Amino acid sequence: MTGRVLSRRHFAQAAGIVIATFALSPHSAIGQTAPNLPFSLRNNRRLEGWIRLEPDETVVIFTGKAELGQGILTALAQIAAEELDVGFGKIRMISADTSRGPDEQYTFGSQSIEQSGSAIRAACAEARAILLAAAARTFGVQDSNLKVVDGTVASPDGKQATYWQIASAEPDLLKREVTAAIAPKRPSDYQVVGRSVGRVDLPAKLSGLPAYVQDMRLRGMVFARVLRPPRYNAKLLAVDENAARSVAGFVALVREGSFSCSRCRTRGAGDRGARSIGGQGPMERRRHLVCRTCAICTTS
Repeated sequence: MTGRVLSRRHFAQAAGIVIATFALSPHSAIGQTAPNLPFSLRNNRRLEGWIRLEPDETVVIFTGKAELGQGILTALAQIAAEELDVGFGKIRMISADTSRGPDEQYTFGSQSIEQSGSAIRAACAEARAILLAAAARTFGVQDSNLKVVDGTVASPDGKQATYWQIASAEPDLLKREVTAAIAPKRPSDYQVVGRSVGRVDLPAKLSGLPAYVQDMRLRGMVFARVLRPPRYNAKLLAVDENAARSVAGFVALVREGSFSCSRCRTRGAGDRGARSIGGQGPMERRRHLVCRTCAICTTS
């Protein structure tokens, strides 16, 4: 021990550590491109691809993530309502439709709020700022003097206009690229995010309406049920195709080696078709294997 006192710089150099400092601007002007866009904005820059004001005074928010029961559509709607200063009930979510909204690749890894949420937060904060700037021009006041309550912009002298009226007067107002240059709200100012609301995805799930990807119905779509043994290495010896053909709604029997399935018009027919060919289907037993069917569903 020498008693030498190291400065923080000398300590970092000795330890091989790089220290970086950042200066963050709390608020940037519209039109300046943020150096680090949220992940989902990098390939989906168009503002109108994230948000659309409807004539019935609702707001459509697009996300490329799919609702799989996680509740993300509710959380993303809360984020949009918060940043736009509109009521939660006025937000309508459209998810995983890349013909109209962003392509956010996959829904996995608990990243929907991190990726889509940050993009929607930035897009809605910018949309709000654009709408306020347009209202300020119309009212002849500074946008900092305007207040927004449930989508209605008001000036100190009593002038008012809704987002939808503002957008109607300038139809191309939100047709631009997102810069992510507008600072979103501080968490301390949240009125919607962090509060308990009814999940928007539950009514369809609880009432049996289409709610999941597997609920999709396409023209000419059929259902398949696969015959599977309970273990690996079983060999299918024969299939009773006549029994499958007797099932109402039967389309075709598919067999390739030991793989076999029935294709039918409905799920129920698929189940019956699989049982007819697989319930007692002969299969070579290896290590005391017994053939049985299970309800694994694929579509084609």
